[in-house]
Amino acid sequence: MLRREAQGHLAFGNDGLLVQTAAGSSVGRLVTGLAQFHNLPLVNVVRSERGAAELRQRFPDIPVVSDSRRHRRGRDTAPRSGTSSGTVPGPAG
Repeated sequence: MLRREAQGHLAFGNDGLLVQTAAGSSVGRLVTGLAQFHNLPLVNVVRSERGAAELRQRFPDIPVVSDSRRHRRGRDTAPRSGTSSGTVPGPAG
């Protein structure tokens, strides 16, 4: 159901990607696995660099961004490939 909704979003028609907040939660990890299985472009956002490191180890092919203020100063907060991000699911796990 989530895959169908994400793929039906206008951003996918414009070569967009999914940006998922709370990616380190149990639901977030499930969504990441499903996105990887279905080849959906995804960027995960987590609260801490420690959480980002854990997700990078578990899902090495999926970009992860830490949302910690001290970590992102002066940096773009999302890896970009020239595409827009129009879908931002925030799982509550």
